Amino acid sequence: MMRVLMENIFNSSRMNQLFETSSVRQYSQELLFSTQVDLMSLV
Repeated sequence: MMRVLMENIFNSSRMNQLFETSSVRQYSQELLFSTQVDLMSLV
């Protein structure tokens, strides 16, 4: 149940949208913010 909640909260499109709206000096290239979040959640 917790996993489903976390997957909904950390939805890829939501994470990318959050990054796009709040980033000031950062930018996206090949590695999207959602990919980084997914990778870090595995650790």
